Amino acid sequence: MKNSKKLIPVMAIVAALSMSACSKQQFVLESGTGLTAENQMSTFFVNGIAQTHKINASEICKGKDNVVSVEVQQTFVNIVLGMLTWGIYTPRQYRVMCRR
Repeated sequence: MKNSKKLIPVMAIVAALSMSACSKQQFVLESGTGLTAENQMSTFFVNGIAQTHKINASEICKGKDNVVSVEVQQTFVNIVLGMLTWGIYTPRQYRVMCRR
């Protein structure tokens, strides 16, 4: 009986982790070699409800013809940060790939 009481919090943590998942959106304009990447983090609050973050890939790559792909990702670390703050702070990573 005592072991089952210890098991309940562990089961709750496993259930919470299994309901959260990493996600990734990638927009590829062309493939190629000789690429550079710009990695940054976007800050959202309350799971990003009614919030937007615009990324000017053309400005980052110094011209729209140099943009190869844009990727937005919610990593494991982002999910842990969201869980630790009860969903108040929910960051996401983004990466812009450019031609050199």
